[in-house]
Amino acid sequence: MVGSRISSRKKTFWGWFFIAIGAICLPMFVFAAVVSKLLPPSDNPVIAAVQNDR
Repeated sequence: MVGSRISSRKKTFWGWFFIAIGAICLPMFVFAAVVSKLLPPSDNPVIAAVQNDR
């Protein structure tokens, strides 16, 4: 019983971990793929590189 309880907690942890990673990566991708193209040109080299797909 204890072994299955630990396994269940471990599975729950990894499930929430991957959901959190996805929740962080999705907005970053949407910004890089869509939103950055709609913004005016930037003097910041990092943002300019994202806008120009470099």
